[in-house]
Amino acid sequence: MFAYTPFLGGDFWRSLWIFAFGTVGIYLAWRAFRAGRELVAEGAVRTALEHKLWFDELYDALFARPAQALALRLRDQVEQPVVQRGLDELAEGTLDAAAIAGRAQSGLLRTYALTFALAVTVLTLVFLLVR
Repeated sequence: MFAYTPFLGGDFWRSLWIFAFGTVGIYLAWRAFRAGRELVAEGAVRTALEHKLWFDELYDALFARPAQALALRLRDQVEQPVVQRGLDELAEGTLDAAAIAGRAQSGLLRTYALTFALAVTVLTLVFLLVR
């Protein structure tokens, strides 16, 4: 039997036809341009071609607008209430913790030593009672 080769198969002929049609189209457009003529007369066909068969409008209606609506809904229902409010609460908690830590810092060495001794005592009791 014969082995399949792309040059003898359908791909070669299909590519050749596409190339030929493209070349003829370029030639006709070049001749029309040189003669100062329009290839497509005014009318529905020209309008459809100028609007690119309304592909952009269809894409906008099917994909872009729904994606934008979803993004707005997620911003309003997820980002602002969850993310933004969560960050605000985290900032408030940090400020509260800093205020508590600021009150605990008296600058007196005996206060720090007492706090350290109490922490060691509590940890010792925890380790002894857990055993």
